[in-house]
Amino acid sequence: MPGALLQVEAVDAYYGRSHVLQGVSLEVGHGAAVALLGRNGAGKSTTLKSIMGIVAAARGRIRFDGAAIERLPPHRVARRGIAYVPEDRGIFASLTVDEHLRLNRARAGRRVPAESLYERFPLLAERRRHRGNELSGGEQQMLAIARALSFAPRLLILDEPTEGLAPIVVERIAAILHTLRAAGMTMLLVEQNYPFAIDLAERVYVLGKGRVRWQGTAADIDRSPDVRSTWLGV
Repeated sequence: MPGALLQVEAVDAYYGRSHVLQGVSLEVGHGAAVALLGRNGAGKSTTLKSIMGIVAAARGRIRFDGAAIERLPPHRVARRGIAYVPEDRGIFASLTVDEHLRLNRARAGRRVPAESLYERFPLLAERRRHRGNELSGGEQQMLAIARALSFAPRLLILDEPTEGLAPIVVERIAAILHTLRAAGMTMLLVEQNYPFAIDLAERVYVLGKGRVRWQGTAADIDRSPDVRSTWLGV
């Protein structure tokens, strides 16, 4: 993809002696929403962690806006403009919603004011004085997304944003992400909820046993029952 914002090229990664990623390549264009799908243990979350520098890429290249980032620590990757919402959400139990959204100390012009985030997440405005351990799972997920957006990212990475959430909360998360997409936010997400993923993403990569097994549009995979059955189990 010419001019892609993110390019992952033939990346290998290991957990100890376990060869988890084996030549994974993918691209995310400016303003695109891309989904990374696969069964449990396929390497999806490891791919995201390799992009963020949490898991070292043993081989391969990762470029963000043309610059190599595969040797950077996570905080420097984040400063390039990549925000990461981890699977466990990373919410601090003792901090209030307001304190989470004011943690960012980015330089002037890169920080999104908390009040602006509250306009996008009115439920969080109602909970602004509640501590992290007083929030429901859905409220914690909204807070994790809002906190990521507080850094004014150029790329938003989400790992399983709907995991463990009630259907009505999934609908709210979907509405938030569709609004972000319509506003031009570039997104890369890992998601087990197949309908949610293909409704949001325009392009899909399917991982299986640490390799990219299929790639194409969301419409293409919806017309490919063999791919879904073999690699996704849907």
